Amino acid sequence: MAILNRRRFLQLTGSAFAAVGMNALNVVRQGRRYAQVLAQPTSRKLALLVGINAYSQDAAGWSPLNGCVTDIQMQEELLVHRFGFNHRDIVTLIDQQATRTGILTAFNDHLIQQAKPGDVVVFHFSGHGSRIVDPNPCENPLNSSLVPIDSPLPENYRTEGGEVQDIMGRSLFLLMSALQTEHVTVVLDSCYSGGGKRGTMTIRSRDGADTNPQIYPNQTELSYQEQWRSALGLSPEAFATQRCAGIAKGVVIASAKEEEVAADVNFGEFHAGAFTYLMTQSLWQEAHNDSVERAFNTIAQAASTVAEKYTGRLQRPEFEIEVPSQIEQPPIYFISKSTPAAEAVVTDVNHQQVRFWLGGVHPEQLASYDRTVFRAIDAQGQLLGQVQTLERSGLVAQGEWIEGNLPSSNQPIFLQEDQRSIPENLSLQLGLDSSLDGDRSAVEQQLVDIPRVQVKPVLAGEIDYIIGRMTPEYWAFLVLPEAERPAVGSIGIFLPGQQILHDSFGQPEELIQAAIDRLRPKFSVLLAVRLLRLLLNPGSSQLDVTASLIPAGSSAGATAAPIEIRGQRGISAANTMPSQPVLVSEDPNRLPVETYVQIVVKNNTSQDLFTSILLVEPDGRIVSLFPTDYDALETAATVRSGETLQVPDPNRGDRFNLRLTPPTGKHEILVIASLLPIREALQAIGQLAANRGIQRGTPLQSDDAFLQLSETLINDLTQSSSNRSVQLVQDNGRYISSQELAAFSIPFEVYSPDA
Repeated sequence: MAILNRRRFLQLTGSAFAAVGMNALNVVRQGRRYAQVLAQPTSRKLALLVGINAYSQDAAGWSPLNGCVTDIQMQEELLVHRFGFNHRDIVTLIDQQATRTGILTAFNDHLIQQAKPGDVVVFHFSGHGSRIVDPNPCENPLNSSLVPIDSPLPENYRTEGGEVQDIMGRSLFLLMSALQTEHVTVVLDSCYSGGGKRGTMTIRSRDGADTNPQIYPNQTELSYQEQWRSALGLSPEAFATQRCAGIAKGVVIASAKEEEVAADVNFGEFHAGAFTYLMTQSLWQEAHNDSVERAFNTIAQAASTVAEKYTGRLQRPEFEIEVPSQIEQPPIYFISKSTPAAEAVVTDVNHQQVRFWLGGVHPEQLASYDRTVFRAIDAQGQLLGQVQTLERSGLVAQGEWIEGNLPSSNQPIFLQEDQRSIPENLSLQLGLDSSLDGDRSAVEQQLVDIPRVQVKPVLAGEIDYIIGRMTPEYWAFLVLPEAERPAVGSIGIFLPGQQILHDSFGQPEELIQAAIDRLRPKFSVLLAVRLLRLLLNPGSSQLDVTASLIPAGSSAGATAAPIEIRGQRGISAANTMPSQPVLVSEDPNRLPVETYVQIVVKNNTSQDLFTSILLVEPDGRIVSLFPTDYDALETAATVRSGETLQVPDPNRGDRFNLRLTPPTGKHEILVIASLLPIREALQAIGQLAANRGIQRGTPLQSDDAFLQLSETLINDLTQSSSNRSVQLVQDNGRYISSQELAAFSIPFEVYSPDA
């Protein structure tokens, strides 16, 4: 997933002054004068943010995007409220503003001509990416490029090739070289292969980027690069050596590897880039100042998991860093955060009414923030009062100040989750694939009477799963061994990115009614998983708990680093992780079959915790791994203060090992640790075990009864809501407390090395 090394990353390089009316030599002379001044580093922070949705559908090779403008909004709110940027130091170019000339002029005028040594510079691009012929290649004959809004492909590009006015990676290398500061971060949420729509997302790549190698940069672009090269005093040989060795300076972060897609995702109420959303959300939640390596690894894991759900393909973000030795381990954006981690920031106050931006909320938990109660705190983390959400549209919410006094000054106000609302009667959102168009009315008729199942158009977003028929095209798309692929013509369940839910497909000749009857129990289990995921709160939990998945080796002798999740806001100063580099394997969350794993949960709090550990398998089944002493479940589920729990543990009487076996695909560990006794849920587990004759020390596998078990667990976790001291504006829901619950997800993929 994350490649944390200094290998060549992007073959980056410059653009053409003649196109934008710049005098390259004067610009560089100015920069050299700046460099000669022995001034102390300043605290100025400059950003150029580019987002393009409005690519013309009529232009050859283009398709409009939907989430790039949202990306820019997310990035701007993060930079201003979390990293201390001033709005006037951020230039945004949206849609028609983001021409080739507009982007290059803004980069020069706002960044190159203003940035001094020690300043912070951020350049973010969300839009289409492409690849074009590199006139002076390193190893790859193609050079990655950014597609401005005015760079269409030639009319007959498929057969004749031609020229484009993209901004090449070579150009970006030269522009970064001209900056007089080392504190440079470039974020690219675009991709360089693929094209078109899949499921509920669009790929950020221009058509032909991977199929036609005869697309060239135009002469304007090449002249621009030559003028920059000359102005920077680089010989052709020196330029080639430097750009082939790595990036110019600072940090470059890309949303996907060169051969992979970057997803523009429909999240229901809004669109966004999967990577930008998870990057900004993770940085809102980060409770300490990790090095860029550590922060990136967390971001990459989260972004890759969400992106794969919607694309069906791996999207593995990459980064490369090139900084002087004295700043060898900088924090991300080269800024040590001084504001507290938060789910939201207040953007407007009108009497008791509060408007806020939910930048720190994970997309799969957004449905739980319609009535959530927040602690309002200042920039030093001091409690100011409480706010409750009244309504929400996407990431923008309205709320009411319900406790404490509103600050009299214009000081920043951050919102940390206190009590999260859990929706009543949550439904499973099912889309119907176009492969069932001939049977659509029959499928809808069978689904309409199933409780808590709602049918929605696939392109409406917020789709949990898709019902469809396996077509030859889908069959070829699957990244699975042939033995694990369903038969063409069979009906089953797809994830939004068109990967399949294992063991959900029947026989090709199966009738519609029979197929839906067969899938009914699975809908119930899938809804139970959806409900449990609403509890997840690794960033907002106040409990000092960590959960890890420890790979213990495989038949091939391979080992991997532990995958660790922690309650960010419950970590004491003594437990914060050092800001030092951590090199990980390319895919740290991918484990080969035959690997043995162990789950480790550490209770670092001063109180005992009631704990449940569940495994979600690729076919949607839930397996209860802990506790398994069905005769004394409440005692067995208790993890004492300071205790470390291991699962499985033969010394405790566990009669199983966790050996990863086929089917391959996505697995997920759910760890739920609570200060509240989960007595009713434990009684339900004990009753299920008794009914099935499950022996002590043996995991309990799910069926449709787990939906009721999930509801029972949530009822246990919300018992304290009746004892709430704060009177809510709307108190007709269920609430879980971040001070009483730590709920973590550890996703990982099982793969076959021989596939």
